Amino acid sequence: MSKKKRIGLFLLLVLGGIGYRFIWENIPNFEPVTLVCLLAGTYLGREKYLVPFAVMLTTDLYFGISTISIFVYSAFVFTVLMGTGIKNPIDSVKKGFYSSVFFFLWTNFGVWLLFNMYSKDFSGLIQSYVMGLPFYRNTFISSVILVGFVYSAVYVFEKVYKKEWKPSQVLSFIKK
Repeated sequence: MSKKKRIGLFLLLVLGGIGYRFIWENIPNFEPVTLVCLLAGTYLGREKYLVPFAVMLTTDLYFGISTISIFVYSAFVFTVLMGTGIKNPIDSVKKGFYSSVFFFLWTNFGVWLLFNMYSKDFSGLIQSYVMGLPFYRNTFISSVILVGFVYSAVYVFEKVYKKEWKPSQVLSFIKK
């Protein structure tokens, strides 16, 4: 993909991620940023790792940055890495699921480590995971269903046009 097309896709993913965070602001833990990060991992080069930082830093200027942000941001960097090598919708759903599980485990570990909400022993860590389970539902839904839907649409697009999908084709297809 040319540099110009990569920049266009980068901007599209970042702006989409920012828009998604504001659109679904009132649904706790509904994270379409997972989708954006997986797409960045699948279709971008080295700049893919900037996507979560661009989305999260921009929106966190509005929502607020806290000490847990380092765990959230690093979980999304892991999600970008998970996006590398996605070949079909089934693979995307699996990687969306793995990403959401990692996000849950990693960010709840961060809550346990950084805040005095739970005892600093193994039982406190387990308690932080148990208390976080109600919030995981929306993360799971957004990670698996959104990812599966979008990657399925891309897969169908590839099959209909009998060639590998390139992000720039979507924009030209929309313009027709």
